[in-house]
Amino acid sequence: MQVGHPGILTPGDENMTRQAGNRADHERRLAKWDRHLIQWTKNHTNLLLLLVNLIILIWTCFVGMGEYLLGMVVIGALGYFAGLTVSISAVPIAAAVDVLWLHHTHAASGTIMVELVGYVNIAWLGYRHQRLKQTQQRAITEAYPDQVMSWNAVNEIRSSLAAIRFLLFPLHSEHANNKELQQATNELSRLEKMFQEMEHQQTYSEGRRND
Repeated sequence: MQVGHPGILTPGDENMTRQAGNRADHERRLAKWDRHLIQWTKNHTNLLLLLVNLIILIWTCFVGMGEYLLGMVVIGALGYFAGLTVSISAVPIAAAVDVLWLHHTHAASGTIMVELVGYVNIAWLGYRHQRLKQTQQRAITEAYPDQVMSWNAVNEIRSSLAAIRFLLFPLHSEHANNKELQQATNELSRLEKMFQEMEHQQTYSEGRRND
């Protein structure tokens, strides 16, 4: 029997090391593919469920069970307007109606299971659509918050606008047009200056908060 010296790799040891390295690389590649598959599935869950429901709907219509479409509409509407809990709770009721309806046509139990999958999917899709809509509305509200103006500023603007209106449509003779036009211009300049000061104050306040 041949015994290797300590610290020296024999051809058999090199082969085992190479195989272990190849196995580790293979496991890392598989783990990477698994992560990509899981991430892709998470990003496209709603699309996959929608495709499954479309296939189920086409199949049920093909076999002459068009009434199932009504149940899908009801369950989906419940998921959108009433929430996931209510729509899932209504699934057994819809399934019971299907069982009673299909009992006379001798439908297989597999058909009921397929319909249950469709009901649960459409309940989730209706609920998810409502949640996405709420999230989008919340994002728009946060991006463009309501601007609150002080009561003094509102009164100033209203008074200035009223003054401009009376100056542009005077009750006096036409000889004072030039003077009244200058006064209107002064009022507009005062408004512009006031809004500029408000903008500067807002910018200064935001800068202090950032510091």
